[in-house]
Amino acid sequence: MSIIAGLLILTFLSGVIGTGLGGLLGALLKKESEKTMSVLLSFASGVMIALVCFDLLRDAGETGESPFWIAGMILLGAAIVHLLNDLMEHKTNVDIGAVSQRLLIAGAVMVVAIAFHNVPVGMTIGASCVKTGTVWNGTAVTMALLIGIHNVPEGMAIAIPLVSGGLSRLKVVLITACGGVPLMIGAVLGYVLGDLGALQLAASLSFASGAMLYVVFGEILPHAIRQNQTKLPTYFAILGVIVGMLITFL
Repeated sequence: MSIIAGLLILTFLSGVIGTGLGGLLGALLKKESEKTMSVLLSFASGVMIALVCFDLLRDAGETGESPFWIAGMILLGAAIVHLLNDLMEHKTNVDIGAVSQRLLIAGAVMVVAIAFHNVPVGMTIGASCVKTGTVWNGTAVTMALLIGIHNVPEGMAIAIPLVSGGLSRLKVVLITACGGVPLMIGAVLGYVLGDLGALQLAASLSFASGAMLYVVFGEILPHAIRQNQTKLPTYFAILGVIVGMLITFL
């Protein structure tokens, strides 16, 4: 088996299957009441906050690039998603079911942001194979396994707002799984071209972080709090942060 074929199989399992499994778990959660979906959305938000702060931004900082550059890219990612969100709302101009529409947009942004950050992550896996000359006996397997574990809660975080927005469960699983495809593309690019430079890696990770942070704080959490005006969303968001932290560090 060639190294590229091995990389495609490895990253398919890690990216598509890992993210798709999370999407399946999120899609199977029944939409029983506003309060139930509120705590689920809060939990998913907490997981995403943890993955951004303890994973993506940590990796961006380890590139050695300026913290001000990283901060600027975070703000750019958030600002672009804000502008795109306003543009989509202006184009659709739908008042009835606006909440569902906003959750669908939030879920779609999550998919794009995670897919965007999967490319440089995949390139890192591919580049590691250049150094070791193998897929299955090198660091690529370890990296792919860890990424696959991370992808499960990411898939859940994508699926919950999409299900809450009214999308069918089958579509949610398929869309979520597609978020892992760029990991495969990145792995091949990383093997053929080598790893991303520090500046490009920091920019892509920071930009994706900003996009996800805007969706969490600007769309998902406010909606969760409106649905359930108690302290439960707060505690489930904290629980999500803890779970995301444990997944990142274990």
